[in-house]
Amino acid sequence: MIICWDNLENVYLTTRGTFRKGSDIYVIDICPLCKETFLRIKSKKNTFCSKRCANLGDNNPRYGKSMSKAHKLIISKANSGKSSYRYNPNLSDEDRIRNRDYTDYIDWRLKVYKKDNYNCKKCNDDKGGNLVAHHIMSYSAYPKYRLDVDNGITLCEKCHIKFHKYFGYGNNTKEQLTIFMNSKKDKEFEY
Repeated sequence: MIICWDNLENVYLTTRGTFRKGSDIYVIDICPLCKETFLRIKSKKNTFCSKRCANLGDNNPRYGKSMSKAHKLIISKANSGKSSYRYNPNLSDEDRIRNRDYTDYIDWRLKVYKKDNYNCKKCNDDKGGNLVAHHIMSYSAYPKYRLDVDNGITLCEKCHIKFHKYFGYGNNTKEQLTIFMNSKKDKEFEY
């Protein structure tokens, strides 16, 4: 069973077989829209795995049951960019790209996680909340590959930091990733 661990930092499995975070108990559920398995707080009745699926679902209170998906998409696009309540006119386009807080980037990241089965491809870590979608060919040096799912690989935060400590940030290549992935000893990549 694959569980999407996004936004479930500090959730742990108890000896009784339940998932907990503080006093909250989590149960396994299936998203009715995308059919992904996910964890939700037992006491809450949210039935979708993410805000994205909830916004596309037929029971969304903002859009109502009768609205078509095409109409929802039109409304969504009309409320994005400069029309969004989150739009900050003080940021340049470069700042926005650097922040990577845009729908296409978020979709890319989730597709990379799904492609790699929500596991770090270096150490096979599958704990939620610590995975990073790493650009194989760097984000800044290769803009045409930024949203190419094949240009992404899932790493845990620890492996991601090791990679960038050794190879630096920017101008990263496939060759560097191949060297990193084929190394048997992690000590080669520590200072």
